Amino acid sequence: MSPRVIQEADIDKHFIEAVSAAGGVTKRIAYRGERGCADHLTGFGFNRLFLVELKRPRRYNIRRLQELDAKFWVQIGVEKVFLKSYAEINTWITKVRA
Repeated sequence: MSPRVIQEADIDKHFIEAVSAAGGVTKRIAYRGERGCADHLTGFGFNRLFLVELKRPRRYNIRRLQELDAKFWVQIGVEKVFLKSYAEINTWITKVRA
């Protein structure tokens, strides 16, 4: 029997739990009537806010609208990150909390 394939929902659940355990907060978001929106608005102390897009490990395809959305936010100083694995999530949280 082959191992279970990690789905984006698994990554999402881990992300929410890991952010909470690290003392942060995260909310699922959507833009009304637009595509390309990040999955989460995530914050940690010291006014650190991030837009976070989660992907499953095997299909790490960033759509064109997601790229354009990231460029839009970077122009005004908001970071949008793309995370695709448990390890990337854990490393990112450690980095932004430092």
